[in-house]
Amino acid sequence: MVTSTQISNQLAAARINGLLQYFRQAARRWNIPVEILLAVASRETQIGTNRFYLNNNFTGRDGHGKGIMQIDDRFHNFARITAPNDHRAMINHGAQFLSDLKKRFGNMKDALSAYNAGPSAVMKAYMQGVDPDSKTTGGNYSRDVLRRAQLIKDQLGITTETAAFNYIPAILLLAAGSGFLYTQLQKQNLLWDNY
Repeated sequence: MVTSTQISNQLAAARINGLLQYFRQAARRWNIPVEILLAVASRETQIGTNRFYLNNNFTGRDGHGKGIMQIDDRFHNFARITAPNDHRAMINHGAQFLSDLKKRFGNMKDALSAYNAGPSAVMKAYMQGVDPDSKTTGGNYSRDVLRRAQLIKDQLGITTETAAFNYIPAILLLAAGSGFLYTQLQKQNLLWDNY
């Protein structure tokens, strides 16, 4: 079981290597919490700090998992044509895949199980009436990733308030581009020219 100290070391390395920005960008683009993406990378490659992956150009032990997010090249053509050490692209693709799985299965736990074991394994688990996590590596992939995500969230200081602080300015900028924000502020008498 991964410890808080191990997560802290992984996050420090990700920060030093400039990876956190890629995780944040992908999280915003695909509407997946950044701590979930970091937790997947933690489970898969210790956020790029696992010596085996570093020494093997971010290719997994079976030769099919590629990149910091371990995208399986047997099922994702993207992983066959993209350099495994292209962290930005691999993180983005992992986030897109997880987003698609969340839409398909309706919840993050089963989406994480499908990320690891494949969508067909999750469907098979449904038909057998068993927990989809039972089909994953170690039988605990989603539970472990969610636990790691909580540790990461705690260490990064992510709360509802800080998440809102990060997203609301982006929403306001988008709204301002269409003139909507100006109109709303004017209606509420919140513009300087109204005083």
